[in-house]
Amino acid sequence: MKNAAAASTPFVRRVYLIVRSIPSGRIATYGDVARMAGRPGAARAVGNAMRSCDDPSIPCHRVTAAGGLLGGFGSWPQIKRQRLEDEGVKVRGKRLVEFRSRRWIGERTARTTPAKAARATRAGKGVKAGKPAKATGRTLSKRPAAPTRLTGRRFGPDRRRNT
Repeated sequence: MKNAAAASTPFVRRVYLIVRSIPSGRIATYGDVARMAGRPGAARAVGNAMRSCDDPSIPCHRVTAAGGLLGGFGSWPQIKRQRLEDEGVKVRGKRLVEFRSRRWIGERTARTTPAKAARATRAGKGVKAGKPAKATGRTLSKRPAAPTRLTGRRFGPDRRRNT
């Protein structure tokens, strides 16, 4: 049986930490959690982490699909619906009522937008109360370029590596 302490990657551990911090009665989308974990395009990876989580202390039911859709919860979507309703979140059909007002995008102030908070998180700076985050405009990743889809090489046909 898996648990949060035995999570396989640092990303999954960050996801579990973020999901634990979602307040009762609030929700976040898979994309929101991915952004807060520092990987804005990894909404599907967040879904996979939620699916593999067996730790009851992690409120996976508070993570929903984009646009106010309920999203998956293994083979028991009615349990997700019931847990959300127990916390005061209204669900009609497969949609969350008052999605925008219930949405949680981390701890932020009225002056700090979600985009600024995400940039500050990636830059390793916390968002201070009452002050918007400052964009640095520098590249944050030092990883080598990913292989291209068509050629499968990092350097392209003109710039072959001399080995």
